[in-house]
Amino acid sequence: MGWILTRDRELNELFLAAKEQMLICGPVLDEEIAYRVYCRRTQELPQIAATVARGVDTLAAWIANEPAMEWVRPTGGVVSFPRIRVDAGVDIARFYATLNETHSTFVGPGHWFEQDDRFMRIGFGWPSAAELAEGLESISQSIRAARR
Repeated sequence: MGWILTRDRELNELFLAAKEQMLICGPVLDEEIAYRVYCRRTQELPQIAATVARGVDTLAAWIANEPAMEWVRPTGGVVSFPRIRVDAGVDIARFYATLNETHSTFVGPGHWFEQDDRFMRIGFGWPSAAELAEGLESISQSIRAARR
């Protein structure tokens, strides 16, 4: 399961044609799992919603205390796309090198999404609260290490 995003119309048509050749119908196993979760939605969804709310609140508190970062708070989903402020004085290449090599922390850099690498994709729905906090702290430390 997944998706592809592109602004390139020709590439989009190519991906759609490939998808049509690979997937004539939805995967049966995925549909069965989705059906079973749907049947238990009143038991499962409140817990999932609470986990997502805690994650976005953790991220919002971190953003509020990390002056180098800015974002638009997501109103749905479990990912965000914050960016390092242009005026933060951060060497972006050094930031990613420090984040990856020193802290073994990985985010989706902006170029994956046809954006400047000041942007990064941060998921907050899957990691545990401790893992999310540790990852955000690693980002903060990498920002400080990459200041010019």
